[in-house]
Amino acid sequence: MRILITGGNGFIASHLAESLIKRGHDLSLLDTNFGKNTLDIDCKKFVGDVREVKALNQITAHPDIIFHAAAVSRVAWGEVDPRRCVEVNTVGLINIIMWANKSSERPHMIFASSREVYGEPEVLPVVEGTPKRPVSVYGISKLMSEKMLEYLGHSMGTNYTIIRFSNVYGSRRDLPERVIPSFVRNALLGEPLEVYGGNQVLDFCFIHDVTSGLLKVIDKIEGHDQAVQNNDFQFTTSVGHSVKNLADMVKIATNSNSEIEYHEPRSYDVTRFIGDFSKAKKLLGYTPRVKLEVGIKKYLHDVVG
Repeated sequence: MRILITGGNGFIASHLAESLIKRGHDLSLLDTNFGKNTLDIDCKKFVGDVREVKALNQITAHPDIIFHAAAVSRVAWGEVDPRRCVEVNTVGLINIIMWANKSSERPHMIFASSREVYGEPEVLPVVEGTPKRPVSVYGISKLMSEKMLEYLGHSMGTNYTIIRFSNVYGSRRDLPERVIPSFVRNALLGEPLEVYGGNQVLDFCFIHDVTSGLLKVIDKIEGHDQAVQNNDFQFTTSVGHSVKNLADMVKIATNSNSEIEYHEPRSYDVTRFIGDFSKAKKLLGYTPRVKLEVGIKKYLHDVVG
């Protein structure tokens, strides 16, 4: 089975790549650059930007499955540069779809989306059919991408699966600016843990639960299971934690005396999200196993040994 991962040097993508290599898949990665995340991953690596069609044309062997994870991957970055966020996240996806459809045997697209598409849900927990009202450029770009994938997928006969992630964490490959890496770093240095608002209640999902779920999706695709064709799932834990509670957990795990420094909430931050994973459990067999307090300790062990 030939598999292409875009954004292959990224956090989730590189962990999935490792698992696929162990399974013996013919794997290719595409990213704008490759660093330490993929240093030990032995597969074909293509350097290129999904915004440019020529980046895709260098890949001569068309894949059976594409996991499309290339993105401007932080909400804050989308607010700073909205044009780039939309170009990478949405135009990049369109380029991938159009390129993939040049093959007579069209690959199955797995799209890495986000809980940000829901915005501020009125009812918790959120299910896949919950109204989608994103409150950030990033969330809008992901929802636009989902809609384009649905439209072009149906019109061109390409099968797809949408996976919405929620605050994935758990290894040193994560971006240092994200909340758990930044909390842990500051706690270890004895610096303040900066909290914007503090009352946000969010659903944090451990990286190995996520990659396990993605492998189940790939298994279903390989088995031609109709459950994953043109369907959407969310990988969540159905458990919410406040950001303040998260900061307290990090302080305990690191034995830190760092203070919690509160700032005004940011307009583009979702204040509450808890996702119901029952659809993914029923149709994929996805079940998250790592509780947040355990996941923080696992992350800490990965960072400091």
